[in-house]
Amino acid sequence: MKKIIKGILNSSMGYLPFKLIEGIFGIISIRLYTYLITTADYGIYGTVNITMMVVYLLTFGWFMFVAIRYVKEQKTEEEKKSFFTNQLLLQMIILVIVFILYVFLSGLLTTRYGFSSMLIWIFVLFFIGYGTTQFYTHLLLYIDRRALNVWLVVGSAVLKPILVYGLYKAGMDTIYILFLGHGLVDLLMGTIAFVTVRPYRYFDWSYIDVGKFKEFFAYGFPLIGLTMTMFVLNMSDRYIIRNFYSDREVGLYMPSYSLVSAAFPMISYGLTRGFYPRLLEAWKDGDKEMSSQILSGGIKNFLFIALPAATGMALVSKEMGYLFIDSKFKEGYSVIGFVAVGMFFLGLTEYINKEWELTGNTKPIFYHSLIAAIFNVILNLIYVPIYGFTAAAKTTAASFILYFLISFIRRPGTIPINLVAREVIGIIVSNLLVVIGVYAIGLLDLGLVVMLALKVFGAIGIYGISILLCKVYDIRGWLNQHR
Repeated sequence: MKKIIKGILNSSMGYLPFKLIEGIFGIISIRLYTYLITTADYGIYGTVNITMMVVYLLTFGWFMFVAIRYVKEQKTEEEKKSFFTNQLLLQMIILVIVFILYVFLSGLLTTRYGFSSMLIWIFVLFFIGYGTTQFYTHLLLYIDRRALNVWLVVGSAVLKPILVYGLYKAGMDTIYILFLGHGLVDLLMGTIAFVTVRPYRYFDWSYIDVGKFKEFFAYGFPLIGLTMTMFVLNMSDRYIIRNFYSDREVGLYMPSYSLVSAAFPMISYGLTRGFYPRLLEAWKDGDKEMSSQILSGGIKNFLFIALPAATGMALVSKEMGYLFIDSKFKEGYSVIGFVAVGMFFLGLTEYINKEWELTGNTKPIFYHSLIAAIFNVILNLIYVPIYGFTAAAKTTAASFILYFLISFIRRPGTIPINLVAREVIGIIVSNLLVVIGVYAIGLLDLGLVVMLALKVFGAIGIYGISILLCKVYDIRGWLNQHR
């Protein structure tokens, strides 16, 4: 049984069902949270949540790159002692420094933003839980404990909304329930992962090495540059909205943005798991032609699935908002379509960037994302004060489009991308037919749920028939091959 499970998890689509479960519970959580708490409290949660992510990235997250790179190379007892001793000590030093700085910062949080002392300490729990689970559950993938990683990730997605609802029913103030519920579940899952990895069993004072600290820092810290710029592209708009407006506007904006950002990673992750290992293998073998075929096929498959997904979200954004987000957040539903467009171009850019990743020259990726991030911040500072949070979604979409265009124009061409024009046109035409069909369905006078179901299934039917007629895929050849 263990061999079967391991085989499934190592397969190209092995993680997709679990990612779908995680995504479904993510959508359920958004619906529940927007029902339970006010827009202002949701805005506070959103602002604090992304702040915690940045702090984690700058303090502990960068070390994740080091762990991924080196953990499997530690074969002997001495090597493991050297690695884990210095890892644990470095993390403890950073944690103490962060805690001291936070104690001084807490005065500002209580006076400027009016946070209670209880909320200040819940933030500490929230950060420790988040940091522990992010680091150690991720590390499980690289010590061949993939099954446990899956159970912890899915378990976390399931338990969080359950505990949050339990705290709400217990009468706890809504400002606390998200931070406390998520913090406790993350702490539980992170502790299980920590105990499984057991880095403490290798701790030995005699292996402390300042040179090792420098080695870790020199390798890991520069790699956060790309992650930080992607953070600016995805998250900086929350700070700008909060600066010009209030927590309420951030709260209106976040659920709709999160709804799309919960759906698109399921698509990207499932597809990437299918083609990227094969691309790496072909490139390592020096088979440039096969690398080109795999990359071109990956882009075609992404267009086939992600383009109608983005189109569909834009077409049924109102129905999605009313069904999956509480009605008091309805002012934010208008951003769903723009966010979907942005996520589509971001996913497409990840395929274009594979050339740089395979050749080990990732600096252009960083520079391109930095340009897009600066462009995004400038547009937000200009348009958000005038047009509100809707402008933030539009500028984010424009920035991701710019990121794609720069990356595509400057791609080195090391791996040729050979897409069949007829197939790409077929996908685009099929999407246009979906737009016409869904618009026609929208003219009917039907209830919300019936309308959404009719639009979704109607779009699937129109798209499927059109794809077959345009012969985007050779279905007959595939069937003959697999008889």
